[in-house]
Amino acid sequence: MRSARVCYLMSGQPHLPYLTVSLWTLRQHYNGPVTVAAWPESIDLLRQIAQDKRLDIAVQVRRPAIRGKNDQFMDKIAMAMDQDGPMIYLDADTSIHAPIQPIFDRLEKFDFVSTQFCDWETSSPMIANRIQGLAEFEGIPSQLVEDFLLRSWPSVNGGVWGALPDSPILPHWLAYTEAAKRTFIADEKVLHLMLGVYAPSGKMTVMTDRGRWNCSPKYQPADLADEDVAIYHYHGDCNVRPKKCVRGLSIWWPMYQECIENNVGGIQDWHTTVNNKWIRVIEKEIVEQEHQQCNGEG
Repeated sequence: MRSARVCYLMSGQPHLPYLTVSLWTLRQHYNGPVTVAAWPESIDLLRQIAQDKRLDIAVQVRRPAIRGKNDQFMDKIAMAMDQDGPMIYLDADTSIHAPIQPIFDRLEKFDFVSTQFCDWETSSPMIANRIQGLAEFEGIPSQLVEDFLLRSWPSVNGGVWGALPDSPILPHWLAYTEAAKRTFIADEKVLHLMLGVYAPSGKMTVMTDRGRWNCSPKYQPADLADEDVAIYHYHGDCNVRPKKCVRGLSIWWPMYQECIENNVGGIQDWHTTVNNKWIRVIEKEIVEQEHQQCNGEG
C-alpha cells in the first residue's frame, strides 16, 4: 500500500477548537501521517497549531475552485483526489476513541470506504426524501435515484470516509455534488448514489457495526455501548449546543478542557480569539455560574 494518511480540511476559523480536540484524540490511537489542509482564512492559526510536535501534522494551503454553498464539501473531495496514497478523511467535529486501522485495512480491498451514520437506513422517510430530491438536478440521472431507492441501504455520512485518490468514485461524487450544490448537505446525499453505483461492483463498501465509526452523541443506538464507539461525530455543533444535544457537550467539553490545560496546539494563545459563538455562550454561562456561587458563599 502506498503511504496512507489521515486528512482534514479547514475552511474558516470557528472549527479550529474542534480540530484540536480531534487531533489530540486521534494521536492517542494513531501514529501515522496526518495532513491538515486549510483555506487562507484559517492557515495562519493552523500553522500555530502545527508547531505542537505532539500532534505531528503536515500543513497544506488550499484555495478552493468553487466558493459558495457546499464549497467545503466539494473541496474535501478535490483534496482527496490530490493525495498520493490511501487516505481517511475526518471532519474536524469528530473525536477518536479507538484505532482506525480497520478503515485502512478495508482500503486494501476497496476504492472507497464509507461509514454508516449510527444505525440509520435509507428506508427512513427523512433520508429517502433527501435522496429523492436529487432527481430534480440537471446532471443527475433521475432513474439512478429511483433505482437506488428500490431497496434499503445503510445511510452513509460525509464526515468520515476513506478513499484511494485515483478512484473513479471521487470525480463522479464531485461532479454530482456540484450539480446539486444548491441543496442541503449535497455531498452526503450524493454519496448514497455512489454506494448504489459502486458497491455492487466491489469498489465501495460501508463500515457499519451499528454506526461505531460515525456515531452521533444525539442519535447513538441503544445497543451501541459508549466503550464500543470508535468515532464520535458532533454534527451541527452538537458538541457545544446543549439545547440540541446535552450529551454531546458532556462528552466533548472535558476533552476540550484537557486540550486547554495541556496547551495542545498552542490553544492557550488563540482559543479566545476564535469566534465560535457556541463556545463563547458556554464560557459566558460558566463565568456567570461561578460568579453566582461566589456571591452565594459570600
